[in-house]
Amino acid sequence: MKKIFSLMIVLVMAVSTFAGCQTKEKSSSPDEVSIEATQDEAVNVATHDEAVDVATQDEVAQNDGFTAPESVDVNELMMDLPELSAEDFVSGHNDCHMLYHNGLLYTNGKIYDGKGGDKPYSDEYIRYFSINDSVILYAVLDKDKEQSEIWAVLADCSRRAKLTLAKGYSDPLFIDNGLLYYTEGVVRDSINTLDLNTGEITQIVSHCHMIMTIGRKLYFQDMSDREDDETALCCYDLDTKEQKEICRITGSNIVRVDHDVMYFESNNTVYRLDPQTDSPEEYVKIPEEAWLHIIVNGTVVYEEAADFDDHSLWAVSDTQPAHKLLDTRKSHFDYKIGDAYILNANVMDVGIIDYYYDGTELKERPEVEGDEEHILVCVDDGKFFYQDGKTILMSTEYVDEDTYPSKK
Repeated sequence: MKKIFSLMIVLVMAVSTFAGCQTKEKSSSPDEVSIEATQDEAVNVATHDEAVDVATQDEVAQNDGFTAPESVDVNELMMDLPELSAEDFVSGHNDCHMLYHNGLLYTNGKIYDGKGGDKPYSDEYIRYFSINDSVILYAVLDKDKEQSEIWAVLADCSRRAKLTLAKGYSDPLFIDNGLLYYTEGVVRDSINTLDLNTGEITQIVSHCHMIMTIGRKLYFQDMSDREDDETALCCYDLDTKEQKEICRITGSNIVRVDHDVMYFESNNTVYRLDPQTDSPEEYVKIPEEAWLHIIVNGTVVYEEAADFDDHSLWAVSDTQPAHKLLDTRKSHFDYKIGDAYILNANVMDVGIIDYYYDGTELKERPEVEGDEEHILVCVDDGKFFYQDGKTILMSTEYVDEDTYPSKK
């Protein structure tokens, strides 16, 4: 009996080994670039970045053979850097934790060049980061989600320094004139500065909802100044160190951001914030009983509901009249994943279909040829990035250079 039992164990192990070998034999199609990744890069996608609970460090697989960059003092690291300014940083915290910039894919603790020259700078779970041609800022949330470490690492991943410890979730924004700007708190509800020379920490804004940075201004909703379910849309000027109120918006209306331009809806009117004057101007009208969905390349997408199970998505802009995109059932959602929107819709009489939308044309989301198991993890600079197990695949370009100018 023991011999039979032992033989069964051997057979099970052999089958498992054979299945593992079969999985490793998958290959990408000829027109793709394979970029090796680790299990750290598995990405959960949701409409808002707070909608999916993040993995803790214990839940993330550690990189085999990871060697951390040399840790040095903050002042020593800063000596190797040029003068840094807010305008020179690009944030990756709203782009599914991936960012394609200057021909490189930045993600959770690694940089990929598409030619096998990946450079790891951390083996921890990184949720928010900002990059500069000289330095990368990133935050590591502890497993209890009570505090974050903010680090700076040189762009070549050779040396790094721990800058500060922040409460709760932290988002490093940029370094400007020797000051690190970052958010902290359970919902990142305050904005602080850290003087990298003296170590002095100053809270410049409290009880806020950070929205975005444009040039040398921080834009946020002031959650402490609420009247009749209204909040104040404000900005903080890095040069004058002054905070000013731009306008009042209803608390239920989240500000939408589209290519460094902000929009919000009030009383069936969508307003656009002029980036030069910081003043709201009427952009387009949407029907009653409709609600703002997304803004993509200047096109407003809104939703109407005829009844509980009968919804439709419409599009309108300052250059095109309102037109229906598709009819859907009640279950659908969207997510921004790089520089394009993906609409997941339960289409009438068809079923669930994934589309990508660039503001002019709704197309079915392209898949990697010959393999339906790939997960779309990023769309940026006119390219689709898929993940299959430990490999990130970069597809061919889906738009021409005139439509989406390269950021290179």
